[in-house]
Amino acid sequence: MNLVDNGLDLLPEDMPLAVGVRVLASHPSGLLALEKPVAMRSHSNREEFVDQGALLACPYDFAEEAYRWADGSGSQQWLYLTH
Repeated sequence: MNLVDNGLDLLPEDMPLAVGVRVLASHPSGLLALEKPVAMRSHSNREEFVDQGALLACPYDFAEEAYRWADGSGSQQWLYLTH
């Protein structure tokens, strides 16, 4: 799925999605619907820890309540969760 077609600048392959996580849908506003395997955590339970059992393989910022990582160009990216 190319999220650029939906007005987003981010491709799923640019996101550090954990193994088994896939993008089901996207919206031009920036919302993504992700599917994760059963028993996978939505986020790490430890600050600044890359949890291999969580949705994304990058640190989760508890103060910001978001995942964060640098993309290929070095720009800071954020992913906020909603349930």
